[in-house]
Amino acid sequence: MGRLRLHSCEVDLETGWIWIENEQSRSRLNEVLLNLFNLLVRRAGGDVSHDELRQTVWNDRLDMETHSDRKQKMRKVYIAVTRLRRAIRDDVRPYRHVVSSHVGYYRFEPLGEE
Repeated sequence: MGRLRLHSCEVDLETGWIWIENEQSRSRLNEVLLNLFNLLVRRAGGDVSHDELRQTVWNDRLDMETHSDRKQKMRKVYIAVTRLRRAIRDDVRPYRHVVSSHVGYYRFEPLGEE
């Protein structure tokens, strides 16, 4: 898959290494964040539901949960997306790359022309 250039960093989509623009250091996405990011990138420009994220990234069984379970598990999606945005320096609104397209959905927006 290679590397993906974003507004303020570059991400290796296979290893999860992140190189921040104008910094000598790098960081790395953990397995969950890398899987989350790769799913969003593969579906660039298209909406991905919380349920699809949970099923694909966390292997959640949606048919076996109570309302309380669902609420708690949805929270892990919000937390992971927040951590992903922070890692790729997309944590200031308006978000450039990991966008909340509408309630219950996220979308990845690739680097556009400035």
